[in-house]
Amino acid sequence: MVLSADAQRQREEQLQERYVELQNKLLMFQQELTKKEAQLMQEIFQKAAKVIEAIAKRDAITMVLEKSESAVLYADPATDITAEVNRRLDAGEGK
Repeated sequence: MVLSADAQRQREEQLQERYVELQNKLLMFQQELTKKEAQLMQEIFQKAAKVIEAIAKRDAITMVLEKSESAVLYADPATDITAEVNRRLDAGEGK
């Protein structure tokens, strides 16, 4: 069946609108999935934190990094230089 030029244009517009609608839904689902994944990973890390800390202290490990993401899971507070860095930056160093 052959569509008239107007019918074809109208059908193309409908398909384009549907495509945009589906793209928006895809984006929404991807954002929801990313949020849920982050929430689940946070729960896993919270559960593992005490075990990681105990092993690190037992074995005198200064820092534990998450292998695939390189996020710090445990760091000996004595090795934390954040306060000193902030103090020096506030004093004008690093400009």
